[in-house]
Amino acid sequence: MSTASEPGAPALGAFLAQYDIGGHLLALEAQTAALLQPLDLFLAPLRVEPDRTPDFRLLLRHGPHPAVQAGDVPLFAGPLLTEGEFEGFRRSEGLLLRGPDVSALIEPARRRAVIVTAPGAEFRTASSAGLIALEMVVDAFGQALVHAAGLTLPDRDALVLLHAPSGTGKTTTALALAGAGFGLCADDAIVLRDGEAGISAWGLPRFVKIHRRTAALLPWLAPALGPVWDAGGEQAVPLAALSRHARIEDRRPRAVAALFMVTRGEGPTQVHAQPRVDALAALAADNVRGGIAGLEAHQARRWALLARLVSATPVFELRVGPDVGEIAARVREALAL
Repeated sequence: MSTASEPGAPALGAFLAQYDIGGHLLALEAQTAALLQPLDLFLAPLRVEPDRTPDFRLLLRHGPHPAVQAGDVPLFAGPLLTEGEFEGFRRSEGLLLRGPDVSALIEPARRRAVIVTAPGAEFRTASSAGLIALEMVVDAFGQALVHAAGLTLPDRDALVLLHAPSGTGKTTTALALAGAGFGLCADDAIVLRDGEAGISAWGLPRFVKIHRRTAALLPWLAPALGPVWDAGGEQAVPLAALSRHARIEDRRPRAVAALFMVTRGEGPTQVHAQPRVDALAALAADNVRGGIAGLEAHQARRWALLARLVSATPVFELRVGPDVGEIAARVREALAL
């Protein structure tokens, strides 16, 4: 529980929620329900009843942005996605992110972060500032959040990972596999961890963004879809809505059996061995961010974990053609299932 005497802490009586992040406890502490709701909606499947002191505290509040201090090192300045102009600064091994209506001060050594939003911009707690904070929380637990999909194999409790830049068909590929007997863990956000038994992974809960084209290719999705599509022709569908026709997995870490780099092709769907150096370059380009002061410590750790993943795991190129119904068969052949 926070106390009023802590700098930047919410007042007593804050709204609280706690989550299991791969065996570690994250606490969200917010001044208002509106501040808590966006991140809580994102993390809801991981929510647990608190039974001990949290390992990391993420404080959500209104008020002035944290000030830049004399020792802060500039990292970047410029537009962040569609959210306006941001400045980033290194503070020790932490990060200060300042934008027009949201800021984040993330201090892993103190096991805490503070996200400040302007009144009326509470949804920003789950936008880039909140997701960057979550990346660094996961890193503080010795894990790495990466842009990939994960599915369990039909006959054993191990994962295949799918990687592709946004818009390349990763979600369509993941859903095609889910409709053919693979278990869906996540279509976009995977947490990697390295232990004595090797690399394992679990899926961070997110709504699946299903495009009209994907729905047309995979008719089994129809019962989970509503009549309204957004301006990009997509619907955000909770994983639970897909459970009538696909196996939705829990959040337990599982061994990684293979990594598939998804590309698009005009001919039939094919699988080929992928050079590991090419796979690592593609993963790093999509998941590791640098700045004008070089690679930050948590980004360097993410790079190292990706390198261990690629070196220890069979790597394939999955070139997906128009025949999406053949994706599962080609993956099975590659893994000799």
